[in-house]
Amino acid sequence: MARKIVIWLSYLDPTLPRRLGRRIPKNLLLNRVTIEDVLKACQKLGLECEVLEDKLYPRTWYLGHKGISVTYDGPKSELLKKLAKALSN
Repeated sequence: MARKIVIWLSYLDPTLPRRLGRRIPKNLLLNRVTIEDVLKACQKLGLECEVLEDKLYPRTWYLGHKGISVTYDGPKSELLKKLAKALSN
């Protein structure tokens, strides 16, 4: 059963340490990504997603990192790895 998972840009920011929200190893992230990059990666993977315009990642709200709600039926960590791979291609 698919569920909505929120992916924050902080999860995919190679300039942030893990304590501030990065969830993917730096070697899998080529550079900083934008909301548009993540949307394109979701479309490439055939995932249904929408931008959360009025919400910011609580831990690093001052960076303005928005989130994307993705419909996915697996674990969040698996989704993040797939997105990182799609972003690097």
